[in-house]
Amino acid sequence: MNKKGKINKKILIALITIIIISVTSTVTLLVRSNTKGINPLQQVSDAPIGLVDKVLYAPVHFFRSVTTNISEVANTFEENAKLKAKLDDYQNLKVQSRNDAEEIANLKHEVDLQATLREFDKTTANVINRSPDAWQDIIVIDKGKSAGVEVDQAVMSGKGLIGRVISVTNSSAKVELLTSSNQNSNHFPIKITTKDGDEMGLLTNYSNKDELLMASEITSPEKVSVGDVVQTSGLGGGSPADLLVGVVERIDPDKMGLGRIVYIRPFAKFYGLQFVTVIKSKVQADATGGE
Repeated sequence: MNKKGKINKKILIALITIIIISVTSTVTLLVRSNTKGINPLQQVSDAPIGLVDKVLYAPVHFFRSVTTNISEVANTFEENAKLKAKLDDYQNLKVQSRNDAEEIANLKHEVDLQATLREFDKTTANVINRSPDAWQDIIVIDKGKSAGVEVDQAVMSGKGLIGRVISVTNSSAKVELLTSSNQNSNHFPIKITTKDGDEMGLLTNYSNKDELLMASEITSPEKVSVGDVVQTSGLGGGSPADLLVGVVERIDPDKMGLGRIVYIRPFAKFYGLQFVTVIKSKVQADATGGE
């Protein structure tokens, strides 16, 4: 092919290229105007690029998701811990409030008791020990010889008699309760006020099943009725007279069927003892000159 032919061929290729570019540009402009600026060729090329992005960034998204979940779990755990601490504080305050209310009620009972015992020398004491091994038998109080406490003095709590002092140190004393199973030392002379007068007897036992005091050797048991008031008689010199014990709950025949057992609902509560009042007889009060 001669030189002129080669030039004509190049011109022809250039013209064809210009035509293709012009047509392509025109088509692109028309398509873009019809698709609101979205290039189909660009869509085709963007598809694999988007897929590659998803593959490459999937671990990053996963890591971010896991990090976010861990953060949320940690925050939830922290909030739960704070709520639990607040709940524990609330429960402690609730228990403390209940204990305080109980202590105030017990103190009020002791104050009321003091008002009914003006004729007696007495001292109020705190219960400082109550052994689980002898729960029904013994309590220890924080008053002793230095406060005028002596063996055999009666001890009350709330509205009624609970026991007597059995041993004393200079600063403390042991009190044996009426609930004790020791039948040699829990005997208190009592009187039962009936419609016909006072009937004498002796506290001899305690029924754990019924939570009732038991009295026997009643002078005229047939005159005793349910609801009669029971007090100490003062006989025998072991305790002063007229200390409240309880009310008659029922009267049953004894095991031999020859006598009567009087069951007494005590005024005092033997559980939850915090404060007690030691009672001195008038003779003992005169001898010691009080506290």
